[in-house]
Amino acid sequence: MLATSDPETGIIAADRFDMIVAPVDLTLRAAIALKRQTDHPILLVDQLGRLAGLCGDDEIYRGLLRRQ
Repeated sequence: MLATSDPETGIIAADRFDMIVAPVDLTLRAAIALKRQTDHPILLVDQLGRLAGLCGDDEIYRGLLRRQ
């Protein structure tokens, strides 16, 4: 089952899911909020619903390190 997230807050609108679908322009703050809620992968999709990437712990760590 897929769960969609709010792109601004990272809040998930489902109770049970296997993957999270989020927009490709998901903010780092929202990605961190999602990963605090679950260990499931975040699938990033473009405006047409095509898979554009995957965001996991490694990508979040890299994003945080680049901001310092």
